[in-house]
Amino acid sequence: SRQAGEHASVMANVLEFVNRYLEHAKGGVFVGIGVVMLIWSVMSGFRHVETIFNDIWNVKKNRSISSQLSTYLSLMFVLPVLVVASSGLSMFLVSAFSDDMFGVLSPFLIRVIKVLPYLINILIFTALFLIVPNTRVKFLSALTAGAFTGVAFQLFQYFYIRGQVFLTSYNAVYGGFAMVPLLLLWLQISWLIILLGAELSFAVQNYANYEYAEDIKKMSRRYSNFLLLAIMTLIVKRFVAEEGPYTSEDLSKETKIPIKIVRNSINTLVDVGLVVGVHNDDSRQNSYYPAVDVNNITIGKLISRIDNYGSDSLKLEENEKLAPFWHRLEALRKDPESRKVLLKDI
Repeated sequence: SRQAGEHASVMANVLEFVNRYLEHAKGGVFVGIGVVMLIWSVMSGFRHVETIFNDIWNVKKNRSISSQLSTYLSLMFVLPVLVVASSGLSMFLVSAFSDDMFGVLSPFLIRVIKVLPYLINILIFTALFLIVPNTRVKFLSALTAGAFTGVAFQLFQYFYIRGQVFLTSYNAVYGGFAMVPLLLLWLQISWLIILLGAELSFAVQNYANYEYAEDIKKMSRRYSNFLLLAIMTLIVKRFVAEEGPYTSEDLSKETKIPIKIVRNSINTLVDVGLVVGVHNDDSRQNSYYPAVDVNNITIGKLISRIDNYGSDSLKLEENEKLAPFWHRLEALRKDPESRKVLLKDI
């Protein structure tokens, strides 16, 4: 048919361009630089995706360099094969529907061909949600999110390919111009589908904690300090007892505190220098230890570290208008009686 002939012509032009490019790229140095740049680009892309997934899972630390190399290189060689297979089958389905090619195939084979792209996409996204986050993701959570993302991605890809074919056949000139914005739209929506799947994998694994979602938003600073004190105390006592260190999941299960709050609290304790995390590549979890001598960690030191964390680089206290408030706040830290001073008297 005419559409099949157009696809064949386009593919022939692309292959001819690639062959000419390869003829000019036979130099070993040029090829070596190209391979290095390709690997670096892929690694950077995976690292960026891992950072985003870690943000969803409230994990601050990415993998070590050695772990990144082994994980990303494995994904780099496996995922492209699955992506090409899925895309190729999607193109075949579009062409088959338009050219009525299914008439020569058996009903069972037709069903297999129709379902196979969905299964491949589900496998791809399940692997991504299971492997990429630098934390332990349960298989059921990854599979649930992978099934949703794989089906949504395949459906959207199918309609995108059909739209591109329709525009190309409708008008060769304007159809070609429309390919670029449609491609950008496809990339944008595809990425949104993937992010939604990552959020879903986190939600499925931590659904029990969502009953506290509204309470978390309204949590006072006093209660936040209480949780920091409780978590820090448990980590110190576990260390003093010479027992195995806590992970964030251990703390969440033992205290019944939602995992999101536990991770946020631990991240705060790491930032203020009271806790250090040691990553275990086997369990893909951090184990947490006191970062200073446990004989010097007092309640006052904990609260002081939290209050003083951050930068005072704005120097607004030197402003003539704001200086009285700064001095009064400093006095309050030294003299509790300053709490009785009325604001109108400052």
